[in-house]
Amino acid sequence: MARPVLILAERRLGRLSLFFMIALVVMIGRLVQLQFVEASHYEGLVAQARVFAEPIAAHRGAILDRQGRMLAERVERYQITVLPTAFREANRIDALQDLVAAFLPELLPAGFAAPEIGLARQAEAREARFRAVYALREEAVQRLLALRARDLRLDRDHLMARLERLRYPAGELILPPSKLPARIETALLLLADNEVCGSLRSLRLRLAGGQSLGEVLATTPERVIAGIEREFLDLNRLAHDVLPEDPRSFWAKLFSQELRNVARMERGVRRDLDDQILKVELGSHDLARGLATAERAALAAELGLETRSRAALAARLLPYLKEGRGGLLPAEERERFELVDEIIDGRPLAEEAGAKALAGFEDYEIRSLAGILEVWDDDPGRIGRAYAERVRGAADFALRKADYLSPEKEWARIVQHRDGVPYELFDGCSFEVANRVWESFGLREIGLGVRASEGRRYWEDERGVATTLVGRCNRSGKPLGGLELLLYQGGESLLRDEGPGVAGEEDDEEGAVDQGPGGVLRGKSGKLLRRRELDRSYTTLERSEPPRHGLDVRLTIDRDFQAKAEEIVAELAAELGAAGGASATVIDLETGDILLLASAPRVRGIDYLDRYLAEDATRRERAALGSARRDGAISREDWRRRDAELRDRLEELSLHDRAFAAGTTSQSPPGSVLKPIAAIGMLQDGVFGVGEEIYDKHKGVVDVWRAIEVSSNAFFWEGARRWGVGPLVDWYARFGLCRPIPLLIDHEDAAARLRSLRGDAAKNVVIGQGSMSLSTLEVAAMMANLARRGRVIEPRIVLAIDDRRQPVVTGERIPVDEAIAERVFDAMEKVAAKAIGGAEAARLGIAGKTGTAELGGRHDGLYNAWFAGFAPRERPRIAFAVVAERTHSMGKTSAPFAARIVDLVLGGGS
Repeated sequence: MARPVLILAERRLGRLSLFFMIALVVMIGRLVQLQFVEASHYEGLVAQARVFAEPIAAHRGAILDRQGRMLAERVERYQITVLPTAFREANRIDALQDLVAAFLPELLPAGFAAPEIGLARQAEAREARFRAVYALREEAVQRLLALRARDLRLDRDHLMARLERLRYPAGELILPPSKLPARIETALLLLADNEVCGSLRSLRLRLAGGQSLGEVLATTPERVIAGIEREFLDLNRLAHDVLPEDPRSFWAKLFSQELRNVARMERGVRRDLDDQILKVELGSHDLARGLATAERAALAAELGLETRSRAALAARLLPYLKEGRGGLLPAEERERFELVDEIIDGRPLAEEAGAKALAGFEDYEIRSLAGILEVWDDDPGRIGRAYAERVRGAADFALRKADYLSPEKEWARIVQHRDGVPYELFDGCSFEVANRVWESFGLREIGLGVRASEGRRYWEDERGVATTLVGRCNRSGKPLGGLELLLYQGGESLLRDEGPGVAGEEDDEEGAVDQGPGGVLRGKSGKLLRRRELDRSYTTLERSEPPRHGLDVRLTIDRDFQAKAEEIVAELAAELGAAGGASATVIDLETGDILLLASAPRVRGIDYLDRYLAEDATRRERAALGSARRDGAISREDWRRRDAELRDRLEELSLHDRAFAAGTTSQSPPGSVLKPIAAIGMLQDGVFGVGEEIYDKHKGVVDVWRAIEVSSNAFFWEGARRWGVGPLVDWYARFGLCRPIPLLIDHEDAAARLRSLRGDAAKNVVIGQGSMSLSTLEVAAMMANLARRGRVIEPRIVLAIDDRRQPVVTGERIPVDEAIAERVFDAMEKVAAKAIGGAEAARLGIAGKTGTAELGGRHDGLYNAWFAGFAPRERPRIAFAVVAERTHSMGKTSAPFAARIVDLVLGGGS
């Protein structure tokens, strides 16, 4: 029996051996294939993994006036930047400092803790400690690597006690307690800097082995010290490169930016919670949506709450987060305390009872203090005690708020490193220095980088002429509004040969005209391909792509006309007390060129960014308010009151691109300026007979010519009733009402406004009221088509892109009876003579029409005062429109200023 069993076992063993032999042969074959046959393929993959692309910024195109003179030009420079959190966590000297503080605190010099002083002194102290650690590197590294791994304590409580003097508010180690062990492990990996101990997992496994720390890290003191010295010398060399005369300033800036980053993180924590509290106040109950459950639980624990619900957190934090945010704390509350400080003005206010408490104060000051502090008598003792209580309360509030909002708190971990922002260290360095930083693996590893600045220099920036016209960029080069933004983000359609009047130029073979995505001014970035070699050097590859630079844009606007016209409209706004400012547009009738888009008030270049940011914040606040109203979170009355306040604030702030907006988005009722166009349509369609008269109780008996001259609403109301709103709007639209203009007036916006007009009452449309709302550009464009007797021309603001001139685009020919047009022009001449003065109007040959648009709602009792027309009457060369917004004056008061602008453009005056 035993024999067959043995034979069976031998057979099975033989099969198993054969299986293992086959598997071994397959493995050896696969290894041979990988090592020899496919070696080059995998070498290529490894090499490719070491290749990365460095973007090469394209030069931004300039914006020029019609004479080729600068309005906005690019200022090319390079910035050395630092990401402070990356620097603090990745440089070897700070890693060594943290390890010494955790395991060898006796090595740190006396007085090593950061002092409670101002930012500049803190930065100096930080640099001194940084250099002190570098100076003791040899002894510290020797002793650290000699420590036994089993003796190292990485528990949180131990590390908190050891690292206490490196923590907030010194600004050097901003970590919640749970992250301290991970920080020490990261510091050990930075010193190891090898593949044997190259991950946290391998480090933890090796630490459990009990060897010396040098054996755990698989390194030697000499290698660690060399790495620290190389990093320090790289930074020192960069400091001498960018500031050869004062390299210490570079170090001061480096550590100042680090401390500023701490303050930014604190503001980020506060801002994040402020936004959530605002949502809770408006009823959305969305507190701490960005925080993980663990962070929310930690926050609840620190606040002494048994629940971590968002509503409970909001209620507990609300007193600490209301301050100055979103209007939640009434402005008058803050003003009260400011008044107290002004009244006291450095004089002591004793808390003791009796007259000594207010010694030296005038009677009116005592009464004022009593009212502000809500002490309803003038007892000096009570006033002194109320003030002392207020001071103590403010101090306690500040301490508690700082405690809850500190960025080192456990709950704030996720907020700390969100949206890391590189800070500028040095602006204006040469390309050679920038390239050295690009190529330095060590500097890049500790958070240093290079940013090609997209700075701008604007003509007359201190006065705001070019800035108000074309818009502006922020400090990082991002366009904020106006033509700068439109040409940066788009405008590609202007590069293609389309439409009548094209010169027939061909795109070059390399496609220089086709900028691709990104806009005309922006161009297209290139790529610098680099490969990191094993010795940490970099090799630039031939496959790199050069950038395609942005194109220069020449506008149709003359900058001298623009500057002088802005001065004229500023005088108009000041003389008429126009609360909304004033604006003017002039169009060349032969080419459609927009010769000026003037507006007042201007905003200076240095104020532009602040205005823009304030307006953007107000718009977001208004959007949040609207969302809350739609959700039923606030009452209609509260919404109306708050929304009116925000709209008033927007009107005060919306000055950053007013000149541009004057022709595009700044739209207002035009009043009676379009009546001459309506008159021609009514006569040609037979709505009125040429001599037909209508009785107007305010103007008497009028025919169509008299109705234009005296601006009879009754006459045109009757005509609109007979004609209907559809034919009236269609007629206006043929002359350019709500017509899109390339780059300036959006097609969808124009179409939506036109649809709205078709649903309005004809009596509103015919006199420019109701839902009709136009910009000076649109009114000037309609006057241009009227002056051309129905030969439609499209306004343009771009004259040429590089050397590529834009075509003159003409549209349909509107059938306009010459005899009727001449009679209408005669009536417009009489209007101009009355409004401007007969002699001056005749000298300039102005034919125009006044318009007084009544405003309702919160602007009830105010008007928009318009004057629009063309000149000279016999052989028209320009069309114009001028408006003063929200004034108590009538349209005719704008006419003399319009005449000055006409005189300016036609060359007859100053």
